[in-house]
Amino acid sequence: MTHSKTDRLTRSPRAEDGMALLIAVVVLLLMSALGLAALQHAGDEASGSGQARRKDATLYAADSGIKMIQVSLLNNVSTSSTTPVTLDQPTLIKDGFGNPIPIRSGAPQNGTMPPTPEAVAPDPNQPSQPPQGYMLNQNSPNSEVFRPVRADVTALDVANGMVHLQAQFSVLDSGSSY
Repeated sequence: MTHSKTDRLTRSPRAEDGMALLIAVVVLLLMSALGLAALQHAGDEASGSGQARRKDATLYAADSGIKMIQVSLLNNVSTSSTTPVTLDQPTLIKDGFGNPIPIRSGAPQNGTMPPTPEAVAPDPNQPSQPPQGYMLNQNSPNSEVFRPVRADVTALDVANGMVHLQAQFSVLDSGSSY
């Protein structure tokens, strides 16, 4: 039996039946996998940005605690009081989701907030220091003497992310002269 060229061009491609359906299914599977990967990536990004916002809010809360201690120490100096300063604010500051960020004076203990606020006051065991810089009344009866004060503040967010900040202040020592 001989075949002519026209027979080859006009016959139906029976060997390729269903190939278009198979290609379409494979392409749809690839597109679905790509879409799922994009959704997973978007979810991870959203979760990561939420954690970053929470960490930033906890850092800002601890920094606010340092500022609050600084203001309290300045108020003590202006009233000539040597009362120790403590900080215990469980709900004053909130993160972007409305969750409170407690802040407390003191260093963390066992990986969590200090159980009670630590007092921040000039340490009488630390030697007094003369003022730094240029002062006209240095070594005069009116000269001022300062004591170092170390302040620790701990802040804890709802996901147990903790920030511990330390600051060193020089506080006027009204009880002694240099």
